[in-house]
Formats: sequence, structure tokens, C-alpha cells
Amino acid sequence: MQTVRDLMDADRNAEAETYLRQAVKLQPGSTEARYRYGFLLMALNQPNRAVREFEALVALEPVNITARHQLATSYTSNNEPDRAAHQLRSILKVDPRDAVALFSLAHLDAARRSFETALELMKRAYDVAPRQPDIIDSYAWLSYLLQDLETARQVVERGAPYYEGNVNFEQRRRTILATVQSATP
Repeated sequence: MQTVRDLMDADRNAEAETYLRQAVKLQPGSTEARYRYGFLLMALNQPNRAVREFEALVALEPVNITARHQLATSYTSNNEPDRAAHQLRSILKVDPRDAVALFSLAHLDAARRSFETALELMKRAYDVAPRQPDIIDSYAWLSYLLQDLETARQVVERGAPYYEGNVNFEQRRRTILATVQSATP
């Protein structure tokens, strides 16, 4: 499959797509070819086609967590949050400590305005990956929005190095700390 990588690196995506499509036709049970083809389709901003490849891959390997992550991402890109959530829950049945699945599902729940569920999922993600910048920021911000200022403060103080240099994270960090300071007698 190095040929595909070489073609993509040379910005020859049409040739890479033809190569992978042929590989899938010649070896319909090849999970590697399907994975690479689906990933290429996502890179080419073709989530509908990518969904079909990742669904076929999950059908071939139902416990393939990587394939389920890609399928959830494809569903999200395709504006199908319920189907994405189903895949993320399937991942959590296999690995309840999958930080990416917890984080992604928390964001989907927050978008549905299920903030308490989102906070619980984000706390679980934070417990698994307390040094992951996106998780630190999301957990602190969600805690802040739900008025758990003490948790928000503790998370941003522990995660301070991960905020430095990131304008969006640093702004939220300052907002949280300023609110906590003004709320303290």
C-alpha cells in the first residue's frame, strides 16, 4: 500500500482513488484496502462514499475499533449524529476507557443539550486522558458552563501548560479563572 501513500503525497488523489477502488474490487474482504479507501474518501471530502466503505469494513470486522471511529467520524461529517453516537457507544462497549469515543460522544450529547450526560462522559475522558489538551479544555469549559466553578478551576490549573500558545483555550482559561476569582469572597 506504499503506492497509495506515494500517490497521495504527490497530490495524485485521483490515481490513488482508482488504485484503492480496484484493490477493493479485487479483494472485497481486504480490510486494509477498505480502510485506506474510506480514509482517502474522507480526505477528498466525500463522506457519503466514505460511510459506505467504513460500513462495509465494520461488517467485515465488527470489533474493529479503528473502523468504528472512522465510521463515527464519517457519520458526523455527513450530519448524522445519531448514527455517529451509536458507533461511539459500540466502541465503549468494547473499551469503556476509549478517551476519543468518550470525548466525541460528550460533544454529541452537548450539541443535543444533554449537558449532564455530556459532563459525565467528559469527566470519564478526562480521567483516562488528563493530559489531552482538547479534553482538558472541554471538561473545564463544560464544568464552567454548568456552574461547577471549582472543578473548572482545578482542571485549568492542572492543565495550565496545555493552554499556553492556544488562543481559544487561553481565552476560556482566563474567563474561567476570572469568574472563579470574582465569585470568591
